[in-house]
Amino acid sequence: MIRAALEWALIDENVPDHALLPDPTNILISLDDLSFEELLLLPGITLAALTEQELQDKADQDGSLMRLSLTNLQISGSKASVRVSNMWLSPSNESSGFLSGGYCDLELREKDGRWAFERRISCAIA
Repeated sequence: MIRAALEWALIDENVPDHALLPDPTNILISLDDLSFEELLLLPGITLAALTEQELQDKADQDGSLMRLSLTNLQISGSKASVRVSNMWLSPSNESSGFLSGGYCDLELREKDGRWAFERRISCAIA
């Protein structure tokens, strides 16, 4: 299911403000709601999985960064929903003023042992 959500977001370039990703082949992703084992390989994309604290430390050291996250995961039988977010993270000593990024709530369905994107429930741009 995680793979289906990441493919929709990154391979199909559907995550809000995908074009603003500094390098869409190297993605920072939050591990706060995932385990490292859930992050499968995607063709042509390297995922750097960090905790929110590690991401904040990186922003403090290197400057503002955009990070992907998957949250609100719910599974009910052969249906699942997940929120895919693409948001800016500013250094701790700066106020956040970015008006970009956003999230989409997705519905996924399992068929024949494989999860696939079914529909976008809602999206919002930050």
